[in-house]
This record gives sequence, C-alpha cells and structure tokens, in this order.
Amino acid sequence: MSKDSSKRSHPDNEEGAADQTAIDNYMVQQLDGTVNEWGWCKQKLGANAILAVSLAFRKAGASVKKVPLYKGAPTNHVGNAFCGSSGNPSSHTLTTSSVIPSLQCILQQNTAQRVWIDRRNVLLGLGGLYGAATTTMAGGKVANADGGPVQPPDISMCILATDSQADDEAVNCCPPNYSTTNIIDFELPSSYEPVNQRKPAHKLSPREIERYKAAIAKMKQLDPKDPWNFMQQATIHCTFCNGAFFQVNYPDKLLQVHGNWLFLPWHRYYLYFWERILGKIIGDPTLAIPYWNWDTADGMFMPSVYLDDKSSLYNDNRNHDHYKALMDFNYTNEPTPTPNPRPDEYAKVINQNYDKVEKLFTSDNVARACLFMGQPIVAGEDMTETEMTENAGAIERLHNLAHEWVGPVAKPNHDMGNFYTAARDTLFFAHHANVDRMWDIYRKKRGNKVEFNRPDFLEASFLFYDENRQLVRCKVSDSLSAEKLGYTYSSEEQPWIGVGQRIRKEGKRRNKEPKSQSN
Repeated sequence: MSKDSSKRSHPDNEEGAADQTAIDNYMVQQLDGTVNEWGWCKQKLGANAILAVSLAFRKAGASVKKVPLYKGAPTNHVGNAFCGSSGNPSSHTLTTSSVIPSLQCILQQNTAQRVWIDRRNVLLGLGGLYGAATTTMAGGKVANADGGPVQPPDISMCILATDSQADDEAVNCCPPNYSTTNIIDFELPSSYEPVNQRKPAHKLSPREIERYKAAIAKMKQLDPKDPWNFMQQATIHCTFCNGAFFQVNYPDKLLQVHGNWLFLPWHRYYLYFWERILGKIIGDPTLAIPYWNWDTADGMFMPSVYLDDKSSLYNDNRNHDHYKALMDFNYTNEPTPTPNPRPDEYAKVINQNYDKVEKLFTSDNVARACLFMGQPIVAGEDMTETEMTENAGAIERLHNLAHEWVGPVAKPNHDMGNFYTAARDTLFFAHHANVDRMWDIYRKKRGNKVEFNRPDFLEASFLFYDENRQLVRCKVSDSLSAEKLGYTYSSEEQPWIGVGQRIRKEGKRRNKEPKSQSN
C-alpha cells in the first residue's frame, strides 16, 4: 500500500485534511448547500456509533448493483465478445450511464467510530473526488487510465458489506486487527514438504473422519478474534465476495472475486490456507480436506459424514429435504423448488448430471480458457449483477447449483445459499474442493498450459492469513499448480466421459424407432 493511497483512503487522517475539506464541500453541494445538515451528521459520532453517509447513486432506468445470488445456469455458455479464440480476451471498456444522486444520514449503532461512505450505493459518486484513474470517452465509455492486475485492498479500509438476499442488510465481515498487521509475499512450499492427497468425502476412513472432525472442533473453539477461528475463516468469503473492500486507488469500485477469471485462483488459495491452518491446529501437516465428488453417482448425495448432528461438521442451516436426496443438476428454488428425483428416475437424472459435467470440458472450453474460468477483470473495473452472471465461467455457473441445492429454500438462504454465510457450512469446503479438482482436471486436459499468459491475470493478487497467523500477499501465478502448492487429488473414475455422446445416440435411435399406432 502506497503512502499516497493511504492518504486518499483516510479522509480523517491529519495528512488527508485536504481530502476531508473536499469531501465537506462535496457533501454540502449534495445537500443543496445545507451546511448545517452535514455538520450535524459529522457531530453525531458517539462512543458506540458510526455515521454512514449513504450516497444513493442510482443508474437512470436501472437497479442498484447487488451481489448476485447463487443460481445455477446452463454449462454450455458460449461467452461474450471478450473471449477470443486463443483464450486471451481482447481489451475492452466499461459502459456507464447517468446517475441520480440523493443523500441521507444514517446512524448505525454498535460499530466503530469512523465516517464511511456507504459502499452499497456508491456506483460512480466519489470516484472523481478521490481521483480514480478513469477517462470518459465518447458514447459513455469509460477506459482505464492504467488498469493492470487487481491488487489486494487497503486492509485498513474494511467497511460494511451487503447481504443482498436480506434486503441489502449491512453486515460486518471485517477481520480483526487488519490495520496493524504486516504483509509479506507468499512463497510456495518447499519441495521437501509432504504432498497431501485429498480424497472423496464418502470414501474417508474412520480415522480420517475423526481426525478431520477433531480439527474442525478445535478451530471452532479458538478465540473469536483469532484469525484461525472458524467464524473468522468463514467471514473471509464475505469480505471478498460481498463488498467489504473497494479496490486500491478506485474508491468507487468494489472488489469482487466472483463472476470473473479470479474465481478459481482465489478459492484455491482460500481452501489451501484453510487446510494448512487445520493441520497446524492439530499438529498434523499431512491433513488433507475431503472433496464432495458430485461428479460420480455415489457422490451426488450429501456426504453422510456431514449429516451427523453431533459432529463438528454438521450445520443445521440446510435444506433438510435434501439430506437423503439425489442432487438434480437442473434443480432450482424458484419459482418453487424442483421436486426430488424418485428412485425410478435416478438413472436418467444421473446421466443428465454427467452430461453437464462433461460439457465443462468441451473442446471449445478447453481451447478458450475464459469460457471455463470466466471473463477478465482488471483494476478499476467492477460489474453489475447481470454482468457477473454473464461473465462467470462454466465451472462457476455449475458450482452455483450445489450452493442453491444445499441452502434452505427460504430467503435469505443462509448458510450455503448465500455469499455472506456460505463458508459457515463445512460442506462449502468439500464442495469447493471438488470445484478445485475440476480445475485440476481441466489444466491437465490443456497440458498444464497457462490459461491466460497475461500480467493482468498472473500478477493479480489477494490477501490471506497463513498457518502462522501471518498475512500474506498471494499472486495468481503461484496458484496454478496444485502439486506445487503441496496437494493432489485421488485418482477417481470419471463416469461422465462420453455420456453426452451416448445420450445423443440413444435419442437418435429412439427417433428412428417406428411409433406405435393407436386404434
């Protein structure tokens, strides 16, 4: 974090007095010159209160940006114009529209003492005030003046996030003591360290199950403010997915790791550190987290190890109707939940599920990485809910299905069905381990060729607490190989290979059969 960036981020800092004056002047203008009202807002800071100044910038004729829901989508998405034949999307611009500003002062109790701009409603607003590096061009296009790889946020500027599935409720996802922690660069594990093997959850031995349950139980017993604590670890997903950070140097652009090419690298690091922390907690560096291999028939049920209500792996905030059900990859909650498949429908549903998995690895998806991984995002860009859905890769859109299927039907769909709370369910990590395994399979199909050989992908970076409670800066370039990170996946059957072709042949055969004549 640069010194200049810190000044811009802290208008209440003495060195940022000029910025504070600019904000005062700007707010007075937004309040039609009502100096007293803005002064009254500032004076309301108390021992247990914070004033959130909500700039309700609304796009003309459009809704305010929200964090998208976990919703399934077809896996044969062909991508948009950004996805070139080489898998390296071309340069692109963002389209903006006019905004209608309004302002209101809101007193929020029991939070830290600081004036923040409410991130939920700032679409463009203060970007110009802080000098965000964008240039407006003809036709309403906005081109990045510098762009480049997305960088870790200013960690001292964590703000209230948004639970869009709970009427945009403001939620606190900020980890403890971020502002006083030094950051170091991540280094890959030594080649002398053991390479751990992740296995299917339903194939774990009794010893492996007990070891994993013990590690989770100890994690849940840690001090609530410990960055290793289970809830603190779960909160990380909210922090980087529900808008708790603006991008560095772009205070009007939220940091988001879904709906773009950062989805797989970010979640790989998330699971990597979670696994290593668990191993450190129980003093066993060979501990490997299990994966929910929903790409096989036996794995298309919730793994039984997660259904014991006396286990540390259990979470009651699930759809109980699915505890013994076969997961249908065509499932949806809306407008009404899709009925569970009957036993006599299992074979058909399993084959349909296999077909969806196989379509992740079409020749087009393998050749064009943005179709599998998601569209690019660079510094200074953000996305609407629609853009996030459209720009997500095939693997992310298929992964949404399990979140929706596990989470309760009723909104706000806590836990697994909501970005904010998803990682509070230990099944989240098993699910994402299989998503990560799909990426591993995908990379092998490409001969481990780098998906996007571009600095704005490879140099993008994130922040995580490691197994030494040290905050580390992690680059995408170091996440590409699971083996180099010190883990592999067990070799399992891939029964989905060739299913699509068999289904199509069967369909053609049936079409050729003479239709029976009714009297």
